[in-house]
Amino acid sequence: MNMDTLLRKLADYGPKAFDAETVAHLLGIPKKHASNDLRRLWQRGYLKRIRVKRKCKTSSGTECYRAINTSIPSPRKV
Repeated sequence: MNMDTLLRKLADYGPKAFDAETVAHLLGIPKKHASNDLRRLWQRGYLKRIRVKRKCKTSSGTECYRAINTSIPSPRKV
């Protein structure tokens, strides 16, 4: 997907933070493609990554915290 189009759609989306699954649903593309597009935008400096903790249960039943990468727009450098 064209990066300009992707940036415009993300800007129109509204929320400040989003992950690959949200972007895939928004654009109607596979999650793997959305993840790659977000990675490309991050490499070019358009996005910042933050880690968000989520509570999970392991196969043994103990609770732990796993992290998912969430992207947020980064301030443009002028």
